[in-house]
Amino acid sequence: MENKFKLEIHLKQHTPIIHFQHAQPGATLRATEVKPKLDRFIRENFKRLFISAEDHFLYSKLDLFEPSEKKQSSYKLSINREGTEKPNEYYLASYLKGELQNRLAQHDKDYLHGTAFFAQENESSKVFPKVDLTNGIDGFNLEAYQSLPKLGLLETGKIKLTIFSFDKDILSIISKSIPYFFAYENFGTRQNKGFGCFSVVDPKPLESMDTMIKKLFPVFAAKVELTNLSSDAMQRLQKIMETIQSDYKLLKSGKNPKENRGKYSKSLLFSYAVTRNIPVRWEKRKIKQQINAGKFELENSPVPLQYTNQDIGPVEDDANKRNWDDPAKGYKYQFIRAMLGLAEQYEFLTSRRDSNGREAKYVVKVEAHSPAIQRFKSPVLFKIHNNTIYLIAEDVNSAMLNQGFNFGLELKIGKNISKANGHKMPLDSINTPESFNMKEFLTYALQKGKGELSDYKPL
Repeated sequence: MENKFKLEIHLKQHTPIIHFQHAQPGATLRATEVKPKLDRFIRENFKRLFISAEDHFLYSKLDLFEPSEKKQSSYKLSINREGTEKPNEYYLASYLKGELQNRLAQHDKDYLHGTAFFAQENESSKVFPKVDLTNGIDGFNLEAYQSLPKLGLLETGKIKLTIFSFDKDILSIISKSIPYFFAYENFGTRQNKGFGCFSVVDPKPLESMDTMIKKLFPVFAAKVELTNLSSDAMQRLQKIMETIQSDYKLLKSGKNPKENRGKYSKSLLFSYAVTRNIPVRWEKRKIKQQINAGKFELENSPVPLQYTNQDIGPVEDDANKRNWDDPAKGYKYQFIRAMLGLAEQYEFLTSRRDSNGREAKYVVKVEAHSPAIQRFKSPVLFKIHNNTIYLIAEDVNSAMLNQGFNFGLELKIGKNISKANGHKMPLDSINTPESFNMKEFLTYALQKGKGELSDYKPL
């Protein structure tokens, strides 16, 4: 007999969720993450998505989705796996040498590399000890692998959400909203780079994914359908996640020859800024100017930065003049990379190694003047639905505009921050733009990036 106080929703998972509870039986999408996001989504979006007379009657109940420590929630949510087989488990890395890929394969461990996941390097070094066959060490430590803080989990069966409420209007609001909610949100770590994508499959949504995405992201929405993907789940996901990481790098930071088959590709954000009516140079050049004018030394010798093609550009007086001086008219510098999300630090390559062969890098720590914007979610999001990648965006949060940032500099030798100089170097403060047109930028990027960026088609 149907329970009129209960709503059941079935989900399909499209990409791994990066899970910190991966070792626990039944680990899957967490209700503690879903419920607060669902409450907020309904409060902020229900009225603009649902406008019929019947929907207007439900508006008075939206206050029940406002969280309060003094008020009990108007519904309960539980999430359970329905499949009997364990979820597929993935070791995740931004870079994984072929030798390490082979070690994982030899131990029947799936992996995804070339992804936007950079964490747990120290823990990963324990997973791959130096091979010593004499002492029975084959280069893979299973215990260290199982103890990793995070792995990617992908459920192959359905996931069931059960929502219980004595208020039928609450169930009606959730029933209407939830297909759009899962089209809007990703879950777990590195959400904006395509991890943790789910969609409602039962009851079948009334509108297509394209239609829902277009309604949810009126600022900008585009898609590319990947073809000729492998039937092997790991290889298929590998291609999808590599595509996202490659496209996002091209949008925000550009790609160096090492990661781009010997070719240098300028950041599309950089190119967009310097081709505006009032050209803007990004903070990266200003920071590099100050680094090269500084006093950092390694073993009594200066540590110069590597010079890249991105250090010159369309607003140079002489594109062949490879130095760090601005022209007499000067440049307007802004912290434009923050428009695509705020990183805690940046690393710049140098042309130096120490006597032990360790690479020297500069580490630039980013600190906002205002504590309220220390962490800032990127307004650009990638979503995966079957074999389709959606590139979608919202407007930049107004709190991020015209904000000052400080930059601190340290020298990194190998994996260690060097203390040899006994100091950190403070760099000049730089402000974010006073305004930023996200739709204009991404429209420019799709046109400018043809041949290098995936062939996204605006919805």
